[in-house]
Amino acid sequence: MRSLGSILLMAIFILGACATVPISPISSSDVPALKGTWEGSRQINWGRYQSYDPAILEVDNDSIPLRGKLTVLFMEGKDTRVFQFDNGTIDPKGNLLLPLKEDTKAVLSFHKGENKMRLDGYYYYGNYVGRLTLDKK
Repeated sequence: MRSLGSILLMAIFILGACATVPISPISSSDVPALKGTWEGSRQINWGRYQSYDPAILEVDNDSIPLRGKLTVLFMEGKDTRVFQFDNGTIDPKGNLLLPLKEDTKAVLSFHKGENKMRLDGYYYYGNYVGRLTLDKK
């Protein structure tokens, strides 16, 4: 079990990392910047088990609807899951909405700084909600 101090330290680190790259609602002029490869991780709780899985988002085009795939290397790469999408959109709040399959989707905010772009938000799988954080490569 993690101590309260280590949990607080981790929360401060995560908040500090996000503070350096401000959130921007995605506008039509930002859509071309989404094209390309994004790498990061998916964090999700499965009851008592929490997994941190490497994730790769590949966006193939630079216009709406966005097409591509999200690859999650579940269980340390022993169970690779690939989710194709062909209807990525921008929701009314300016977030990237990726419907991945019937019960799976990602809703990501766009963070852009001078030398860094990040997509960060929620990963929904059935009744489970996780975090998906990806940096542009």
